[in-house]
Amino acid sequence: MPKIESAVAAAGPEVTEAAKVAAPLARAASTGSKVAAAAKVFAPVARALAPAARVLGKVAAPISVGLTVAQIATAKTDEEKLDAGISAASTALLFSKNPIAMA
Repeated sequence: MPKIESAVAAAGPEVTEAAKVAAPLARAASTGSKVAAAAKVFAPVARALAPAARVLGKVAAPISVGLTVAQIATAKTDEEKLDAGISAASTALLFSKNPIAMA
């Protein structure tokens, strides 16, 4: 019996560490099931709104180009110019149908 007791005592710190790692994983699994339940509720709503989202997407694209051009035209400081350049590059990537830019 002393061998078993000493083995259990020696494994104590590892069990404690494993419990510390397992607790957040259990919380994440619980959160995942809540997200899945919410997705079941949200899916029909998203399907109903899809046609409107398509129209808004077609309108939003030219608006984003216009806002980017306005940002470039009104940039005065180097920081504003840099931000406008980044906006222009991201807008161009989105229009290029680049799969990496779309993600």
